[in-house]
Order: sequence, then C-alpha cells, then structure tokens
Amino acid sequence: MNEAVLGGLNFQGTWNASTNTPTLTSSVGTKGYYYVVATAGTTNLDGITDWNVGDLAVVNGTVWEQIDNTDAVTSVNGFTGAV
Repeated sequence: MNEAVLGGLNFQGTWNASTNTPTLTSSVGTKGYYYVVATAGTTNLDGITDWNVGDLAVVNGTVWEQIDNTDAVTSVNGFTGAV
C-alpha cells in the first residue's frame, strides 16, 4: 500500500485495539484516515485481528488495512536508538 493509492493520510489519534476505543467498524471510514495502535489487541477490522503497539490502522476508502510496524529494526550491530 502506498500514499498514491490512498491519497493523503490524515492522523486521527491513537487506538486501543483491545477495547476498540475509539470505536472503529469494518468497511466504515474516510479514505486516508489512520490511527496508531496504542494498546495491542484482537479487534476484528475487515478480517485483521493481530494488532500490536505501533501498527497503523488505515482506511483505503473501502476497508481497513494494517501497516505492520512491529517488525521495525530496534538495533543494528548491538547499537540501539538512532543508529
């Protein structure tokens, strides 16, 4: 998924994927709106149920999609932080 497909991205705040707060509903939302997962959980958004802290929940105009940020590099050759 890329921004050209989505159009502009518009940050809406953080989302608790455990309690679904604020309430997000499958196939409902404004194209380009996104939330950052602040609390991991298993809320089902258009078939996606594996939400981790730092992931993005993004509306593509039709359904919610996930940008998985949990595989981000946390260290390089033993160094952490800004490497």
